[in-house]
Amino acid sequence: MKKTLLCVLFSLFSVIAIFSQEKKSPFTYDMIVDATYHPYADYIPGGNHYSKISGPFDGMEARVIGNMNYTIPVPLGNHWLLNDTNVMLQANIEISPITIKPGIHVDFTPVPFLVFSAGAQIGSGWNLGEILGIGKYNGTDKFEAFSPFEAWLMRWYVSGTFQFDTGAVWPGDWNHFQLMYTYQMYYEALSNVRDGDIWMWQNGSNMANGLSSLQTLIVAYEMPLVLSRVGCMFEIEGHYSASDYPGYENFKGDFLMMSINPLCQFTFDDKNRITLVGTFKTRRSFAEPHERSAEEIKLTYTGYEWYFQRFVIRYEHKF
Repeated sequence: MKKTLLCVLFSLFSVIAIFSQEKKSPFTYDMIVDATYHPYADYIPGGNHYSKISGPFDGMEARVIGNMNYTIPVPLGNHWLLNDTNVMLQANIEISPITIKPGIHVDFTPVPFLVFSAGAQIGSGWNLGEILGIGKYNGTDKFEAFSPFEAWLMRWYVSGTFQFDTGAVWPGDWNHFQLMYTYQMYYEALSNVRDGDIWMWQNGSNMANGLSSLQTLIVAYEMPLVLSRVGCMFEIEGHYSASDYPGYENFKGDFLMMSINPLCQFTFDDKNRITLVGTFKTRRSFAEPHERSAEEIKLTYTGYEWYFQRFVIRYEHKF
């Protein structure tokens, strides 16, 4: 699987190198740079509650994503709903200070308001001092790192997206109220571990092999200004079945993480934009007090704990 995916990416790079000299190339290229700041919020035992920020710093993250897209027009008719039907093929790679993750992705857009997608990613990581890119739970109270490229994260996914812009019905620069809803089903697993083992990847801990879902709803308003979009993104994510965590029934393996993400976007020209996002998120609350996420797998779930998770700055550039 690892060799196959890397060969596909290499082939796509080669084709891009040949065709990118053409005047009207179907290829497009873009880059995304994310910088994330995490304040600290105490873990508070008990039922549903909010944990306010209690410390200025709980970590930082950074990553760069490169995308190469090849669009194939496949018009299904002359009607305006069908004449822009297309298939988009993408090769991508994500690089952070502690991980690397290449992938492939396919979008099929039969009509402007529907997009069907599928893809696969594979990645590995290493240590940066005490910061682990990829690791396995030691069975007691911490995660232990794998050697660089010893273990691999694998992810396959399919999704469907409904999207609507009122500007398509009522043309005008100030008429763009936008709605987008995506339902994604994905399978995520780590090599060198058995089903039921607990592992971590990047900033996420207490993870397990299994089938999960991710639902995303974006409501936004677009304007013909430098401040081009304001809105909010809502997400719900979690495992379909608690059986992915055998032996940890009190942990509630099918817990659904929810997040509310106010956002604003600044567009400077056709090639450059910056998005600012703040994230309020849920995590499990437990009956027992604790200080580190590595302790949670053996605790007893009691409810939801809301907290301010992060502030993200995203820069996007189209080549």
